[in-house]
Amino acid sequence: MIGSESNISEIYLERIKKHIEGKQLEQVLESTCSNIIFSILHKNLDDTSYFNFSALFKMSKLNMNQKQEFADSVYILAHPNIDFIVQKFQYEASDGFWHDFDLDIIYISYKNNDFYHPVTQNKIEKEEFNDLVLPYFAPSNELLCLIERVS
Repeated sequence: MIGSESNISEIYLERIKKHIEGKQLEQVLESTCSNIIFSILHKNLDDTSYFNFSALFKMSKLNMNQKQEFADSVYILAHPNIDFIVQKFQYEASDGFWHDFDLDIIYISYKNNDFYHPVTQNKIEKEEFNDLVLPYFAPSNELLCLIERVS
């Protein structure tokens, strides 16, 4: 699988190079994205795979003073022009399980600055909403298809 991982990584790294060309800290961003890509490609990925910020930070090989570079790199990987990972959101329901939260609701909530508890539907403050609705990342459908093709 090493050869196929290399082919897949090349696809994404080429996109990233074009996307960040001329940006400040271009080399750091490219290196960080590369570290995350190679770490993710060495995992057994499927449609249930997911990564939180902590896991991605470890993969990035950055230090705690480089949080902005890390965040920028993650959102480069999630950018629609790159399509390596996708950002999703989840909340813990009253049944004790985590459930996906609709992206349209999140978009509208932030656009209108109007937030509701995902379970009770009571109006809440933005800070409480941010504590209840947590982001995570999953491999993009494109990435999963590429992996399936080379397997």
